[in-house]
Amino acid sequence: MSADFTAAEREALLADGTTTFELLEAVARRMGTHTCVVDGETALTYAEFVGYCRQIAAGLAGLGVAIGDRVALWMVNSIEWLAADFACGLLGAVVVPLNTRLTEVEVAKILTEAAPAVLIIDRVFRGRDRWDEVTGMALSPPPIVVVRAEAGTVLPPGALGFSELANQLNADHLEVSRVPSDANAYLLYTSGTTSTPKGVMLRHANVTAIGPIAGDATDLVADDRVLLGLPLYSSFGCITVKLGCVSHGAAMVLLDEFSPRRAVEAICDKRITMFYGVDTMVRDMASLVDSGELARPASLWRAAVIPVTRAIIDTLGSSLGVQTVYSGYGLTEASAASAFYRVRRDASNANVLKPLPGVEFQVRAEVPGGRVGELWLRSPGVMRGYYLRPDDTAAVLQPGGWLRTGDLAEVTLAGDVLFLGRIKDIIRTGGFNVAPLEVEDVLRQHPDVADAAVVGVPDERLGEVGMAFVRARPGRTVTPDAVLSFCRTRLADFKVPRSAVVVDEFPMTGSGKVQKGRLRDDYLGAH
Repeated sequence: MSADFTAAEREALLADGTTTFELLEAVARRMGTHTCVVDGETALTYAEFVGYCRQIAAGLAGLGVAIGDRVALWMVNSIEWLAADFACGLLGAVVVPLNTRLTEVEVAKILTEAAPAVLIIDRVFRGRDRWDEVTGMALSPPPIVVVRAEAGTVLPPGALGFSELANQLNADHLEVSRVPSDANAYLLYTSGTTSTPKGVMLRHANVTAIGPIAGDATDLVADDRVLLGLPLYSSFGCITVKLGCVSHGAAMVLLDEFSPRRAVEAICDKRITMFYGVDTMVRDMASLVDSGELARPASLWRAAVIPVTRAIIDTLGSSLGVQTVYSGYGLTEASAASAFYRVRRDASNANVLKPLPGVEFQVRAEVPGGRVGELWLRSPGVMRGYYLRPDDTAAVLQPGGWLRTGDLAEVTLAGDVLFLGRIKDIIRTGGFNVAPLEVEDVLRQHPDVADAAVVGVPDERLGEVGMAFVRARPGRTVTPDAVLSFCRTRLADFKVPRSAVVVDEFPMTGSGKVQKGRLRDDYLGAH
């Protein structure tokens, strides 16, 4: 019998509700000898990884962690991150993933609100002493701090090493009550691209419903080796990729942090067959191959990228060898993925949202009978709500199980739902609506432009006009006049940005999104 689960077998597994750990354990019973995770030179099978997770669960239980307690993870991608995550699933503790790039002040705010019982940290991150940062936060009540460090590292006095956690109790004697699938699994803080981060409460039932069907939609199989370069603290990495892989018995090959060079090298060395990421990652990887610095991968046949354009499809094929491209749509409040689908070579369906099974879309038009409006969705992945924010929760969770996404969409004459962008990103200029995604797609077609971001800025006469920020390709030079002239031959006049700025880099979130608000505010503040 094939090691791969059929869709019916996975549906039966989830029929009575399951937790993240139960999903992992069920897959391990079926394909225990399959590789589960690769982290550098370390590789664990599914059976080995389940055993390691039980050890970590026993250690956390020895620290007093029980169902409903929160455990915060401030670490880069690693086997330890994954083990702590699934160990919490076994105990019924709630995982609070923390963006590794946040400042001490930002993390202190989140920890003060989340009040974790345990905080697991890297000893050092990019030269920053995490122990000093955490002990300087004066959290009340203070969490128990566990430190992940390389073998031989001398830990600060009073610090508990992660390796000690794994050996505190005999996992064979660990006794836990079954965790209900309605219990919270994650408290995921939004990236804060448009507002102050809010804690999104996701149940086990939410994430174990969405991860497997996202894997189905991207045709995952047990023989796949998937590059996990997206940060595990992001919902895309934590739910879509991680649980998609686990539910299909695929191998996760970890990058502690994404870098285009290390990603291409890993794809070649580890024989990666599937990649999930964002368009910026693709362009940066392709530039290293196109320049001749790195070899073109031979094993990478499929990639799921958000967003997708014709240029991205061409780049994936010519530079990285990808034959099949997927795109999708999602937000943390709906367990990361609500749509995933194959994209045609001409990208004609790139922004046409094909909902995952069990997901419904509605477009609430701005005017009666109109076709453009806010996208609402109903899904088994919709969150319980925002942690300690009942007013914010009530503003987005609607009767009937509908979630207001804050995104703008259009119902086409053919009945398809077309994604237009974030409502807050839409530029309203002189009575016209301009979708930045459309303008950015055109800008990236310029031969000297590596990447682009378009934002709205105030204008006395039109209310708002577009401003384009562009980054040049390595070794190329680009000017504002050149990119604006390029746009004028390809866009209606009201869509052409009023001005353009050439920048060396964009401010990014940890999950690879451009922080457009910061980009706009920094520019306006300096001028």
